[in-house]
Amino acid sequence: MTFDTLAPGLFVVRYPTAADLAPEAQTGLIDAVERALEAGPVAIVFDVGKDVHMVELSVPSFWLDATDRLPLRAMSIIARSVAVRIAAGGFKLAQTMRRQPIAVEVHQTEAEALSWARAQLSR
Repeated sequence: MTFDTLAPGLFVVRYPTAADLAPEAQTGLIDAVERALEAGPVAIVFDVGKDVHMVELSVPSFWLDATDRLPLRAMSIIARSVAVRIAAGGFKLAQTMRRQPIAVEVHQTEAEALSWARAQLSR
């Protein structure tokens, strides 16, 4: 897993393998997001690699817990496989049902995801 900050508050996280999604691999990202939140709103674009064909239940559970603690503005999930799109859609629904003030969308390309995330940061 790697991540970059493309602009203040805009993170792009790349997960080339399913193992990269594991909650224990997110420590550095969470630390960076916490620091960024001190300066302003944060949006995260998750680029789930084309070779990721399943998502362990621990992954959305981890991010549901994290979004309880971290006041993120938005999350975009780039999903190329059906399984990842279903998991991402379930995560979005869970956030809606919990009435979390975070926008969540599923995109198929990085360009779409970045455009949407930038718009969320500017609102």
